[in-house]
Amino acid sequence: MICQTCKTWVPGNVNFCPNCGASKDHFVQDGAVPSSTPAVSPSFAPTFQPIAALSPLVLPAAGLRPGERVFQVWRAALDQGYSSDEDATSNSIGGLLLATDHRLIFLQEKGVLNKSYKPRESLEWGQMKGYKATSMLHIKGLEVQVPARIGTKRHQFDNLYELDPQSLKPLTPWPVEQTRALLDALAQRRL
Repeated sequence: MICQTCKTWVPGNVNFCPNCGASKDHFVQDGAVPSSTPAVSPSFAPTFQPIAALSPLVLPAAGLRPGERVFQVWRAALDQGYSSDEDATSNSIGGLLLATDHRLIFLQEKGVLNKSYKPRESLEWGQMKGYKATSMLHIKGLEVQVPARIGTKRHQFDNLYELDPQSLKPLTPWPVEQTRALLDALAQRRL
C-alpha cells in the first residue's frame, strides 16, 4: 500500500501512515514489494500550525502570555507516584496538556458535569533537560525531565490523546512519531 499523502509505502495491516499520520482511507493498492523507503522521495517535513481558538473553559486557565501560541491539546493524566495504601494504586491527576511554542502547560480538571480547569504545571522548553514520548499498545505517554534543587525532577504524563481544541472531544490519534516531531520542533523553536 502507498500513502497518497506522503507517497510512502505502508503495511496493509495499519490504520494510519507511520510517516504522516494519514488514515488508511488515503492508502492505495500498489502491488509493489514492501520497502521502507518512500515510493517517491518527497520533501516531507510535518507542518504544524498553531491552534486558531481554544475552548472558553480552557483559555482563562491556560494563562497564555502575549504572543504565545498553542499547537496541540491532549487529555492526559499527571502521574503523582503511588499512594501509601496497601493496594499501591496510582495517584494520577486528570486534566489537559497544552503544547505551546514556549512551554508545556498542564491544567487540572475538576468536576464531572460542570468542568473547570486550573493551572497545575508549567514547564518551559528552555528549562527542560529532556523529554521522551512513548507508546505502548497505541497509548502514548510523555516523560519530561527538569532540573531540581537536587538532581532532576520527572513529570510523567500518561494516556495522552489528542483533543479538538474548541469542543475538547477526542480526535483521531496521532502516531507517536508525529507527536515526537511536534515536540522536537517546539523544543528547538522551529515553529
